[in-house]
Amino acid sequence: MSAEAQLTPMMAQYRRIKGELPPDALLLFRLGDFYEMFFEDAQAGAHLLNLSLTARNGVPMCGLPHHAAGGYLARLLQAGRDGPPRDKRWCHGRAQAAGGAAAPTAGRRVRIPNSVRHGRREGR
Repeated sequence: MSAEAQLTPMMAQYRRIKGELPPDALLLFRLGDFYEMFFEDAQAGAHLLNLSLTARNGVPMCGLPHHAAGGYLARLLQAGRDGPPRDKRWCHGRAQAAGGAAAPTAGRRVRIPNSVRHGRREGR
């Protein structure tokens, strides 16, 4: 069985969204109160943003609190990288009707304030 076939539904969603982005973009994936990065994005993000690199089940990961995302996004943009944040979305009704667990749906794009895009702090 291939490594991609063994991914959880959430990780498969992450890989699918990541595949739709430019190769140098880091995907910030919102899970609860944090934006998480996985695989190669976690390694690059931990280095660029001075975050702790951890791993779960052999998958490298790092995260940042969603309320601080603006400052981290500004740092990514200043480093010449893009970091489009996405929300994880789950479709409970469709999965329950099929007798299974919640299934991932497309990740919703998250608005990035213009002040972050232009390297300014909000409110200034």
